[in-house]
Amino acid sequence: MINKSNSLLENLNFEQENLDKVVKEINIPYAYLDIDIRGNINNIIDRFIKPNLQDTLRSKKESSILGGAIQEAMKEISPETLPIGKFLHNQKEIYIEKINLQDSIAKFLTETLENKNDISLNKDDIVANGLNLYKQSLNIEPVYFGYNSQIKKFIDYCDNKYFAELERKQTIDGDERLLLLTPSQPSYYIKKEIDFAEYKISSRKNRDNIKKSLIELYFNNDEAYFDNYFKNIIFKNGDFFIDDKFQQKEIQKNILAAKEQIHNFFVKKKYFLLERKIKNTKEVDELLIIDNLFDKYFESKSCFLHDLFLKIFLINWIDGKYDFRIENSTLENSIKSAINFDDKQLFNKTN
Repeated sequence: MINKSNSLLENLNFEQENLDKVVKEINIPYAYLDIDIRGNINNIIDRFIKPNLQDTLRSKKESSILGGAIQEAMKEISPETLPIGKFLHNQKEIYIEKINLQDSIAKFLTETLENKNDISLNKDDIVANGLNLYKQSLNIEPVYFGYNSQIKKFIDYCDNKYFAELERKQTIDGDERLLLLTPSQPSYYIKKEIDFAEYKISSRKNRDNIKKSLIELYFNNDEAYFDNYFKNIIFKNGDFFIDDKFQQKEIQKNILAAKEQIHNFFVKKKYFLLERKIKNTKEVDELLIIDNLFDKYFESKSCFLHDLFLKIFLINWIDGKYDFRIENSTLENSIKSAINFDDKQLFNKTN
């Protein structure tokens, strides 16, 4: 199991002033991969991982993650039988477990591959430790996917059962009901647009600090990932930074207006919730934040693929390929083979 004393994350708090701090702390870089692969990690998902997962689903090849395990996990996740407060608590605990496990896998791979000469000498221990981590991943992934897929269902259930009834009784009006179904914090896309706009007009003196913040928030604390993304922006759209004082002033005005609007909405919703004391509103708001903001950061960071890379290495180590490394030229085939490699066979090969 994960050693809690070395955990990356112990709890999740979605208060507005704390969210950026939490997100910046949750980075799990691919230090064990070549820099060109790390820099292209988001495109790897779109080009190789998603298509191969879709092919697996279309051909009805069920893995432990994609098949019956998710359906089994979802049997216990229903708003009719599971209180929304318990659902939210479980959702946070699952996120914490998944984040800490991915971090442990990344550390294991980094430490192991730094001492490649020891892999053949300590093969049994290394493979056993790797399989233990991978087994934990197989246990958490179906629950993680199951819970994430039900967030909207729990929000809709509360809306239809409680908020709609309050509107019918004219305790709240339509605008107030909409307020309850809008996250108190800005969506990931709005937040990212503001952060990048500030970088766009930054002075040379402040630019490095803003870049550091962007890398921590959106790029898994990996400068190679940021640089590759940023190069593509410049290549497609010309020079990124704006030095013209008039243009800077106009953009700054828009940034301040957007931040003020966000703050005013946060205060409005906070006071509305405090004054009205409507059942389940805090839980619904936190689920909205997870779905519209928190979860999107991790899509951007692409930091949850370490179990897949662990499986790629395990397949090769078990076959005696101790010097195996993941290279650009063989990346797609390695990913495809791992996705289609039966998990039971992986464990049986070591018995």
